[in-house]
Amino acid sequence: MFFRASVLDFDSWGKPGSGILSGNGKWFGAFDQCIGIPDAKYCLVSVLGKFRTNTTFPISYGICIPDACNKSDVSTVVGNYIKNVTHRYFPSIRVVDLSCYEEPSYTTAAMLTIIFCCIILVCCAIGTVIEISHESFQDGKEFDFIATQNRALKHEKDTVESSFGLEIPKEADVTETTPLLRGNKKKNGVSDSLKLETGQTNDKIKPTAEDAINDSPQLKSNSLLVDIFLCFSLLRNTRDVLKTDVAPGAVTSLYGMRVMSLFWIILGHVYIFSAVDGTLENIFELGQETESFSMMVVINSYPAVDTFFFLSGLLLMYNVMKRLKSNNEGINWGKYYLHRYLRLTPTMMFVILFVVQLEPFVDKGPLWQRHVDEPNCDDYWWTNLLYINNFYPTNVVSNSCMRWTWYLAVDMQFFAITPVIIYLFIRFGYRGVIGTSVFLSTVSMICIAVITKHYGIHAMANAMPKASP
Repeated sequence: MFFRASVLDFDSWGKPGSGILSGNGKWFGAFDQCIGIPDAKYCLVSVLGKFRTNTTFPISYGICIPDACNKSDVSTVVGNYIKNVTHRYFPSIRVVDLSCYEEPSYTTAAMLTIIFCCIILVCCAIGTVIEISHESFQDGKEFDFIATQNRALKHEKDTVESSFGLEIPKEADVTETTPLLRGNKKKNGVSDSLKLETGQTNDKIKPTAEDAINDSPQLKSNSLLVDIFLCFSLLRNTRDVLKTDVAPGAVTSLYGMRVMSLFWIILGHVYIFSAVDGTLENIFELGQETESFSMMVVINSYPAVDTFFFLSGLLLMYNVMKRLKSNNEGINWGKYYLHRYLRLTPTMMFVILFVVQLEPFVDKGPLWQRHVDEPNCDDYWWTNLLYINNFYPTNVVSNSCMRWTWYLAVDMQFFAITPVIIYLFIRFGYRGVIGTSVFLSTVSMICIAVITKHYGIHAMANAMPKASP
C-alpha cells in the first residue's frame, strides 16, 4: 500500500512536455490523482527560466508531497530539486511563487453566506409560486366575466361584429368574443371594439364583452408582503431580462453597438487571460501571431470598454434632456444620485460576498487557488462601496478588492460629474458643450502625460517585447 501511494505520488508530479520551444511551461501534473492520495497535497511552483536564447518566461510546475509538510518544507524540497535536477539543464531558473491547495473549510462567515443565499432562493421560489397562481387566478376571473357578460348580451342580434370585422355566430364559444390583440379602449371618443351602426348614437352603444371586463371590479390589490415576494419571482424577472420590447423613442442602433462591443471585449479578455493566467501552452507562437493583421482586433481591444462609457453618457444625456423638456420643474438631483447608487451597489456587494466566501467551494484545480484568493477584500471592501477602488489603495493591481470592478467606479465618477455638464449645456447651449469637451480632453491628455513620465512608461510599451512591464 505504501509502495502504491509512493508511485502515485511520484506520478502526480509535473514533467516537461513537448513544445517547450513554443513556450510550453505548464507542467501541472495530475492534480486529481494527487489530492486523491491519502495524506498528500498538491502544490504549484512558479519559476522563471530561460529556455530559448535569451527569452525568459514563467513555468508552472506541479508537485505532490505529504500533507504533513509545511510551506518551508515545500520550499526546501523545491530548492533541492532545482539545484540537483533542473539546474544542470536550465541554470537560470529561480522560484517566484509557491502555493499549495487546501480544501476550503466552512467558516462562520461562509455558513452565514450560505444561509443568506438560501433565504434568497426561498424568496425566489415563493415569489414564483405566487406569480403563477396569481396569473392563473386572473385568467379564471377573466373567463368568468366573459361568460357572465355573454349571458347579458343574448338579447342582441344573432351575430355581433368583432374588432377584426369578422362575424361571430351567437352559438360560438364565449372565449372567441375577445380579440387576441386589443386595440386602445377609445380612439377619437369611439370604442374600437364596436362599430356604430347607421343612425345609432353613442348613448345607444351596447357594451361588449371586452368592455365588461375592462369595467368590471378589479381584483383586490396585493399586500405589501406579497409585493415583496413578487420582486423575487423568477418568472417576472426572467421576462424582464429576456423581453425584446423597445420603448418609444429608443435609439435602437445603440443595441447593436452594445452587442458588438460586448463580443469584442470577451474576445480580447479570452486572449489576455490565456496569456497572463498560465493556460496558454504556445505563448511564443502567440507573440508571433500578434504581428498579423487579423490580430489587430484583439491587440486593440482596450478601447472597447470606452464604448460603454460613451453609451452610458449618451443615454444619460438623452434621457435627462428629454425629462427636462417635458418637466419644467427640473430634476431632483438627490433622487437622481440615490437611484443610481441603489441600482448598482447591492448587486456588487453581494458578488463580493459570494466571491470571497463561496467561490472556493465552486471548483478546484491547479490554478484555482490563485483565482479565489481575495484577502484584500477583508481590508478594502469599503472602497468598492464608495466607488473609489480605482484610486485607493494606490496599488490597484495587487491590493484592491476585485480589481475588475474598476469600471463601475469610473462609471459612477463620470455619472457624478454629469450634472455639471448638463448645467453648462442648459446655461450656455452648445458653447458649454464645446468648452466642456475641450477642457476635459485637455485634462485627460495632461494626466496621461504625467502618468507616463512619472512611471517611465514607453509610449509603445504594449508593442515592444523587451519593454519593462
